[in-house]
Amino acid sequence: MAIVINPNSISINSIKYPVVGLLRPTLITPPEKMVTGDYDQNTDPNLSIWDISDNSGGMLCERMLSEKEKNRFWYSSVDTRWPGHLLLPPLATALTFPDLTAPTISNSGFETGNPPSSWTDDGLGCTIAQVADPYAGTYAIELTVSLNDAESGVYQDLSWDTKYRNATCVFTCYGKKTTANGPHRIYINDGVGTTYSDVSTSAGYAQLTVTRRIAATATKLRLGLLLDGQAAEVRKAVFDTAAISFSRTTLTPVQPINYNNNLYWASGQTLFKLNATGDGWGVIYDFSATITSMAVSVDNYLYICLGDADEYWYMDTTEAFTETDELNGTLSVHWDDKYFTADSAGLLHYYTDPHTANPTVHNVGQLPVSDNDLQELLTYRDADGDQIIYGSTKTGLWAHDYANTKWLQTELVLPNHATAGKAAAVWHSGLYISYGLGATKYIAGTIADIAEMGLDQDDGLPASRGGEFVNFAPGHKELFAVIDSTYEGTTSHSTVMAWNDIGWHNMYEHSTHNIKLYKGIASPVFAYRYWVGTPTGTVWLPLYRNIVNPTKISTYTYAASGSHWTPWFDAFWPGGSKLATKFVVNVAGASATETVVVKYRTDYSNTDLDTGWTTLGTITASGDTTYTFASSVGISFKAIQFRFDLARGGTTTVSPDIRWAQLYFFKNTTSAAGTGAWEYEVDVDCSGEYGGRSPSQLLDAIKAAAVSSTLIPVGFEEDVAGTATYYGRVKAFTGARQTGQEKQGIFTVDIVVPA
Repeated sequence: MAIVINPNSISINSIKYPVVGLLRPTLITPPEKMVTGDYDQNTDPNLSIWDISDNSGGMLCERMLSEKEKNRFWYSSVDTRWPGHLLLPPLATALTFPDLTAPTISNSGFETGNPPSSWTDDGLGCTIAQVADPYAGTYAIELTVSLNDAESGVYQDLSWDTKYRNATCVFTCYGKKTTANGPHRIYINDGVGTTYSDVSTSAGYAQLTVTRRIAATATKLRLGLLLDGQAAEVRKAVFDTAAISFSRTTLTPVQPINYNNNLYWASGQTLFKLNATGDGWGVIYDFSATITSMAVSVDNYLYICLGDADEYWYMDTTEAFTETDELNGTLSVHWDDKYFTADSAGLLHYYTDPHTANPTVHNVGQLPVSDNDLQELLTYRDADGDQIIYGSTKTGLWAHDYANTKWLQTELVLPNHATAGKAAAVWHSGLYISYGLGATKYIAGTIADIAEMGLDQDDGLPASRGGEFVNFAPGHKELFAVIDSTYEGTTSHSTVMAWNDIGWHNMYEHSTHNIKLYKGIASPVFAYRYWVGTPTGTVWLPLYRNIVNPTKISTYTYAASGSHWTPWFDAFWPGGSKLATKFVVNVAGASATETVVVKYRTDYSNTDLDTGWTTLGTITASGDTTYTFASSVGISFKAIQFRFDLARGGTTTVSPDIRWAQLYFFKNTTSAAGTGAWEYEVDVDCSGEYGGRSPSQLLDAIKAAAVSSTLIPVGFEEDVAGTATYYGRVKAFTGARQTGQEKQGIFTVDIVVPA
């Protein structure tokens, strides 16, 4: 490659030429400015602008690739549904299911009083005393019955709560006889009946145990100690260390249901009901097995399934329960004025007179799938517009042919997936079915219309918000979806998302990693709310039936905090250098307690949600807040991303409101190393021989360089390393030459050297 040392010469494509006059360099003008978003009176006439004012297009856009994605974002835990607003999410209120912490037994060790206090003589003839003959501690209670006394003893009425109804109570106490004969036992009485322990005649301390399922109409909880009398002798027994416990299956929320203007929730083996003030759950009934499904069906009864091995029950509007003698109810649905159940193997049944103790069952079709593949039963129209039963399974969607008692596979066929079909619902015109984080909208027709709309679309969710769909629930404007993070692992947050036929928006995010969420429901009971099950109970979010924009509702309640992540923005020029000069954020409702923290990061420095951020500042006042970069000199970037952290103070009805934000930037012509794109104009003298080449040869060489398909070396100066080569292309070649055989003249060459 030519090294040009002499003045007034240049090397073009390794050929030296003499020059006339001076080399004329020009920094190439930056590309034309761009505005992402709407132009308005604030649009800068020189700088390019990224306008962030509408996020209603939904999440899953990690990198903005085109102008049509300007209303999208990567992820958010704030309310993004309203154009021109970023608000705190709706306030989530937790309601725990009532626990079964046992009431306290006063003086359970009989250590206080002689006779021991808190224990009441039943008045049937025994004598009561405190004695120093304990099983534990210092004292015990002694019962003595004299000649001709009946069985008698002491009792204690514990603090009563209706939450103990239908639960299983276990009462234990140690006892022994202290005379030759002294048969003794303990009991539980709930105001409806009494259950006794076995009679003990042990001469040494032995634990007595009695278990009673507390009646549904119970009115009290009485624990008693008894000694059996005998006409021929005096008998004695001592008791010590009384204890009580309640048991219930793990409270795993199974299903909510609206019935008879009430909201009921099945959790484990227990059926709860929302109280009249909408702020607590009451126990309605405790079943002997876990509830698997509920449906409102024939003659307005609530039908309750307990799985394949247990008979189904039904409840009337007075909350009276009846157990039937029919098994095989794992899932249930109402269709064609009939009550249907399906067992875990997928065999569908319906019942004649289902609200009788002895209903008649009819088998109407075996679903041809593996055991436990059926996930949900629901109704939706077929291709003719008639309502039929559908089954969502781990391998796709099946339609039931009642006339021919068989199941037909629809066009929605899926590879076997452990949670496929777990979330299924009908909303607006379609039936939605899930598979992991994927979801499909199915519209029945002669040829079904199938569209993907899950959270696995586009760039997907951040890893720390992964999981799988476990429930869909129809709302008025949204289809609510529950994502259980425990399917992802141990580092993700469970969420409730809303699909509005445009995009996905976050409604609720659990604050702790690896916490399960269960089914949800939109309910008008007490107030219009969306509810979702949690490991300890439920969480509800406020919904509204008429005006729904939070900025128009003075009583709307907001969560305490939330964050929003924009997409990575590269001005649709991924390899080009940009210079960010300022960032303007317009916020309403800001104050010392209602704040917005503004952060940014550049050039894909981190791909998670939480690291690599530089804080621009905290907004505490309404209006425009302008941030400059690097003390006003700007920062160079190829791609940039912003994060907003919103928070409020103690007032739940206020929220900071980000109305818009604008990034002002130049499109640079410099490379990341700071070298610019330059254009060099030079007049080349081809009128005489130079460097051993004739004028014609010099001219031909320039013409060849001008049409080169690759960059050509250009040299006009020498650096300290002794090299003098740039690489560029001939942009223009003009000049004047004489006619005839000899091609000679002076030519202007325009050479562009990119950054």
